[in-house]
Amino acid sequence: MVRLSRSEDHLNEIKRMAQEKWGTKLTRYDKPAWEAALVAEYVRLHNIQNPMKQVTANQRRSQIMRALEEGKCTVETLILLYGAVDCEIKITQERSV
Repeated sequence: MVRLSRSEDHLNEIKRMAQEKWGTKLTRYDKPAWEAALVAEYVRLHNIQNPMKQVTANQRRSQIMRALEEGKCTVETLILLYGAVDCEIKITQERSV
């Protein structure tokens, strides 16, 4: 189990896992294969969870790439991105005494 506390750390881990899962080979559009696959899987999961609010890869690609570049996103996006790379997350709260 990896302990990550900052959203940037989580997003970097998701990026690493996506690159490992789908590879870094360039597509015919000169984009890494992992980017298109991550966006496609994110959209698939989003549409399953939100059948009344369907989205497309074109609608979400820039949002996801910006989140990965800037190191910040919403909790909902983070959970879907983890799901896209077949990873379950466990959120815990620790209190300092």
